[in-house]
Order: sequence, then structure tokens, then C-alpha cells
Amino acid sequence: SLLQNRSYIDSPLESVMKLKGIRFTYAEGKNNNSSNNYRLGLIAQELEQVVPEAVKIMPDSLQAVSYTQLVPLLIEAMKEQQSQISDLQMTLLNQEEEIAKIKSRRWFKKKTK
Repeated sequence: SLLQNRSYIDSPLESVMKLKGIRFTYAEGKNNNSSNNYRLGLIAQELEQVVPEAVKIMPDSLQAVSYTQLVPLLIEAMKEQQSQISDLQMTLLNQEEEIAKIKSRRWFKKKTK
């Protein structure tokens, strides 16, 4: 196998919740873009505290975000969130059934009086 030291991503949703997306423009002369073009992204120094694997060092020694490294984290976070949603849906369904039973008992008692 080409992969070594493989492990699953722990608490992916918790990690995603710590990330702070920003809206920014590049400084004049940086990245060949006019400063009026807004972009969306993350701050590498902040990301490094949560997902250090997603931060790379560029040839000019600046830190940069490797967005492709975030994809597995986002996939696992979505799966975790979907599991939570499914659990909540089941809880809600059970509560609705209990409410219906209680209401039917009340209705039955009223009818028998």
C-alpha cells in the first residue's frame, strides 16, 4: 500500500466549526489582481492551529492555504452533521408519535365522559 500511518479524522465537525472564513482583497501588486476583486478564503496562520496539514510554506516563505487538503475534513464533517440530523429527525418522529398518543388518550377520555 502507498499509504502509511493512516488514521481517521477525529472530530471533523468540531474542527470545521473552529474555522473562520473571510472576505478579502489582495494588496496592490500582489497576485496580479486588482484590489477591488474580493475573494473568499481562510487565514493560513489561523488554519494552522486547527488543521496544520492544510497549510503549506511557499517559496517566498509565506504561509498559504492548501484548500484541497480541506476536502476530506469537509466530507467527514458533512457525514457527522448528517448523522446528527438523522438522529434529531428520529427523536422528533418519536416525540410526534408520543404527542399523538397523548392526544388520542385525551380525546378518548372526553368521549367516554
